[in-house]
Amino acid sequence: MFTVKVLTATDCRKEEERIVSLLGQLSDKRVLFAPAIEAVNVYHIGAYQGETLVGLIMSTKMVGWFGNRLYLDGVVVDVAYRRMGCLQKMIRFTEELAVSLDCYAIIFTSSRPSAIVAYRKLGYKTPTTAFRKDL
Repeated sequence: MFTVKVLTATDCRKEEERIVSLLGQLSDKRVLFAPAIEAVNVYHIGAYQGETLVGLIMSTKMVGWFGNRLYLDGVVVDVAYRRMGCLQKMIRFTEELAVSLDCYAIIFTSSRPSAIVAYRKLGYKTPTTAFRKDL
């Protein structure tokens, strides 16, 4: 039903309006997507229903002394396509990508209760306390 792929810089430019619209479903803050299109170690994973981009994962490979991790900066599925398996397909694709990038873990945060339930069903845990300071 859904096709998932890593979006190229060309894909991102072509889909920029749709991407900003999807990210707007996550936050009412202004989205600064354009600077990340060609950044090193940044991967955008898109889910399509036919020709329509319906889901997006924005991720960054974090290289560290104790191994590499893939940090998910944003995960969104269009409201009209939720609860149809899109998230699961994108997450599984992203897990395969992380393995191919020699990452030992995928890390992200979520504060939406429905999303937390969905991630736990996919095998994700909350093993630590995350710290944050807005600057």
